[in-house]
Amino acid sequence: RQMCIRDRSWTYHMQRFIGLVVGTASQKTCKVCVERLFTHPKYQVTMKLKKNYLVHDEHEMAIIGDLVAIEYCGKR
Repeated sequence: RQMCIRDRSWTYHMQRFIGLVVGTASQKTCKVCVERLFTHPKYQVTMKLKKNYLVHDEHEMAIIGDLVAIEYCGKR
């Protein structure tokens, strides 16, 4: 997120992730695991970070094991 100087409000740039569907237990919602690699600032070691997102799936098409692209669309 970035700070807008004029009106001092937070703006979100478009975030896009590619992840793996790991759960579809809820109706119209699936859990997506997104992995990213980053270098530790102090130890200079490449680390893998995993984060789970709950994603809206209107037509319930996602199956466990699918590779999906998700993007942030703002809070409603």
